[in-house]
Order: sequence, then structure tokens, then C-alpha cells
Amino acid sequence: LGQLADQQDDLEAARGFYASAVAAEPDNVKFLRRLARVQLRLEDPAARQTLGQWLMREPDNLDARYAMGVLKLRANEPDLALQEFLAVVQRAPDHVMAWNGLALAYTRLGAFQEAAEALERAKTLEPDNPNTQSNLGLLAAYSQRWDEAREAWRLALELNPRFVPAAHNLEALNTAAPPSSP
Repeated sequence: LGQLADQQDDLEAARGFYASAVAAEPDNVKFLRRLARVQLRLEDPAARQTLGQWLMREPDNLDARYAMGVLKLRANEPDLALQEFLAVVQRAPDHVMAWNGLALAYTRLGAFQEAAEALERAKTLEPDNPNTQSNLGLLAAYSQRWDEAREAWRLALELNPRFVPAAHNLEALNTAAPPSSP
């Protein structure tokens, strides 16, 4: 039932069904994985506990490590997120989203050169990834390179016109700092 609700984008119902399944079979990794994914999409604080349970049963699972990194970034724990993303890219050097996560963690820690290197790696692996392009915009914005940030977000939207983070960032930047004249 959880899968059916999930497929119908009824995330609240899916969370309830998956939580019941985990309660009935707490060692079932498949149920933990599905519950964690729904909780992440709902930005449910319980996702951290579910991911912890999943990692206790599968400590080397790269999906769980990546998701834990995302949660730690959301919790403003970039140093802990960095550890999770590093664990992923060490075992899966082609994991584009983990390279993006690394870049965000490095950026929040003020390690801009390392962030740029991580984004370059992500861009090399998947040149048309809107997440990477948007994160290049964030890195430029942190360094107050407004025109570069604007261009990166414009390219992210070109790659995916419905990419909300790039649209919001571009709108905010255009409101705060109109484009400079050529």
C-alpha cells in the first residue's frame, strides 16, 4: 500500500504505510529505505532516525550515506555532511550528486577552492546536470560574482525550465542586484 500511495504522490499516506511496515518488521531494509525516502521528500525530521536505522543494517549503503549527507546539510552541519559525501565519492567516484553535496558542504565551510574542484568533477561527469549548474551559481554568489551566478542559474533553467532553486535564486539576485551593463 505504501508503494501505491507513493506512486500517487500521496506522501502522507505512504509515510504511514511504510512506518507501519517498519514497526512490524524493523529489520527489513527495504521498508526502512522506502520510509526514509518519503520522509526526506516530506522534510520530516524523523528521516534522520530512519536513515540511522538503515545505516545500522547496511553501513556501506551509498544511497543511505548520500541521504544522510543531505540531511546534515539541511541541519546546517556541513562538516558532518562533508564526511558522508566523501564516503560516497570514495566508493563511487561517478556519483554526481555526492560531488554536488561535497561542493555545498565545502562552500558552507568557506573552502571555495575545494567546492570549485568538486563542482568541476560533477560537471565533467554530467555536463548537463541542472543541480551542478545551479550550485556553480551558488558558489559564484558566495564570492559575490553576481554576473557569473546569474549566468549559471540561467543555464540551469535552460537545462530544466522547472528547476525551482535556480529560478528562486535568479529572481532574488535580479531583484537585489540588477544585471550590469555590457
